Amino acid sequence: MYGITTDEDIPAACRTEQTAWDDLIAGIWRSVLEPFCLPQAQTAVEIGPGLSCKIAMAFSKLKFHGKIYVVDASKNAAVTMERKYREYCPDAEVISLHKGLRELLPELPVQPDLLLLSHAIDDMLMYEATRQSPQANRIFDWCAHNAYELAPTKLYHEVWRQIEQNPVELQKTKEQVLALLLDLVKTVRPQVMVLSQYPSATLTENGLGNMNDHTHDVFLELNKRLSSHLWPTAKIQSLLDKNKNYNHDHIGNNILNASHWLIYED
Repeated sequence: MYGITTDEDIPAACRTEQTAWDDLIAGIWRSVLEPFCLPQAQTAVEIGPGLSCKIAMAFSKLKFHGKIYVVDASKNAAVTMERKYREYCPDAEVISLHKGLRELLPELPVQPDLLLLSHAIDDMLMYEATRQSPQANRIFDWCAHNAYELAPTKLYHEVWRQIEQNPVELQKTKEQVLALLLDLVKTVRPQVMVLSQYPSATLTENGLGNMNDHTHDVFLELNKRLSSHLWPTAKIQSLLDKNKNYNHDHIGNNILNASHWLIYED
């Protein structure tokens, strides 16, 4: 396993409480962001947070006080996360934008110090595959409340299974998401982009493990296309290895594994 191995068990609250889990992962994000954050970083953009506060909590630990753009296709998620960012980062200016990423590209700040995506590619795949569907607004109804729900909805399951039954359309969707991510980098031109996309335990535990595989395909191709600007895996691993793994399989083998992270530096 990667990271620091000790005799400590994962904090008990992390097994049942989303806030406690987010705080643990926020500590990992802090170790990754710390080289870039202070004092130089003044503008940050987070893409697709849903209702997860991992990066907001990381910024709180780093006492980030610049301008933060929160971008999510779900209006409720964007507005809720704007409020939570203001709670965690009271000295920061927080702006929420809620449209599909493709529509928002012209509105995003150019050359932000930080462009951040925490486990967003899987949701981007689902959004892209269903954005023309009459059920599109309902698929992400787990984001319609004020707290993150651990299990994707029944409709999410049903729709993804339908997508997998059409390999041609699935491949087209993967190519569209890859193109959108490349357009994001080309248009926004971030100083630094950090993207994590480790296998989702939630998807695996809820019968959607194949979605991790398709997501990983997009992640690997993105790595190839951006390779000339990417940090070496060993350099990223040196940051992640500052964190405890708690002898926890998912943390030690997935979350702290640098092969599931990407750091782009212009």
